Amino acid sequence: MEFFKKVIIVNIILFPILLLMHWWVGVIFSLFIGFFLQSKKTSFFLPGFSLSSCWSIILFYRWFNGGEIIMERTSTMLSLNNTILLAIVIIILPFILGGFAGLSGKLVKEALD
Repeated sequence: MEFFKKVIIVNIILFPILLLMHWWVGVIFSLFIGFFLQSKKTSFFLPGFSLSSCWSIILFYRWFNGGEIIMERTSTMLSLNNTILLAIVIIILPFILGGFAGLSGKLVKEALD
């Protein structure tokens, strides 16, 4: 339960950052969050899950507000069968990026100690 409280707090901070800035600022924020977490497991999953959940909220908001045409064309261009498969790929990508950024932050902290 404490993990989800941390996820909600990080999401509240991360959502405006992703909404107003570039995507890589969220990855740098994930690295910063991972620097202050206690374990390697938490430093991978917390930033990854937070970045992925914020990214998916923004994805669905933009998808249902006029972005369905570009999603259909991009899925056709990438030879995917439908746009839902493209959305799944788009949601998995920030989980991996945020997870490895958070883990990198933890490993930098261990290297400095």
